[in-house]
Amino acid sequence: MTRPNFVEAEAIQRAVQWCEATGGQLYIVHMSTAEGSDIVRAAQGRGVPVLAETCAQYLVLDDSVFEGEDGHLFACCPQVKKPKDVERLWRGLRDGEVSVVSTDTCTFTREQKAMWNGDWTKIPMGLPGLETLLPLVYTRGVLGGRLTLEELSMKLSTNPARIMGLYPRKGAIMVGADADLAIIHPTATRTVSPSTMETNADWSPYDGWELAGFARTTLSRGEVIVDKYAVVGREGRGQWLPRTTAGLQARRTPPPTPAPPGPPATPRQRAPRPAGAR
Repeated sequence: MTRPNFVEAEAIQRAVQWCEATGGQLYIVHMSTAEGSDIVRAAQGRGVPVLAETCAQYLVLDDSVFEGEDGHLFACCPQVKKPKDVERLWRGLRDGEVSVVSTDTCTFTREQKAMWNGDWTKIPMGLPGLETLLPLVYTRGVLGGRLTLEELSMKLSTNPARIMGLYPRKGAIMVGADADLAIIHPTATRTVSPSTMETNADWSPYDGWELAGFARTTLSRGEVIVDKYAVVGREGRGQWLPRTTAGLQARRTPPPTPAPPGPPATPRQRAPRPAGAR
């Protein structure tokens, strides 16, 4: 499509180079390739302050979805890639170079997606996926043996809160934090179906999938907003959360410790001139 692997790799490498030269922090969104993961890992190893996220679709879908009659429905930016990219991203989550899993959710309907009429430049890009984020990562990650439950919590909650400057009010279970909790059954599954979900989309990339990890009960600031898998929260209860910091910084290589200063030079104590110097 329009974003083959080398295009993403070149863009990430260019951004990393600017980050390394200026010392500014870099957050890469929607990373979808093995090459991108390799570049981020190498940069972090040099102490460059770069962080990266991927999206759920890049962990569970590959480009075989485009072969079907409804292949246009799966168009997103960047597009889903090869199975080798999927496996590399999972490894990046486990090893640490991928800090966050997000969704980039877009609830386009089948009618809206059909507007392309054979012209791929007119396809609304994006996939619905907000409600399936936790179930996908829990089922394919934790139950699939790719992540621990603690790592899932870090990638979906703690790291985003830290990176966006909302920790420890968000992303933590501790005194003084908001009581935001999701309670799931560890093995019970539910069938993905837009007809039983809150989404306005009439389709899902994961339609018919059996997934565990849907929230049986959800608390927000201590108030139950999901009960028995149904939303019971009241409209208008959301709050604006101001931030005072840019949040988490990537691992930096500490600067070398400077040598202790020597005695001040005097006319009689000048350092000897190297041989051949002028």
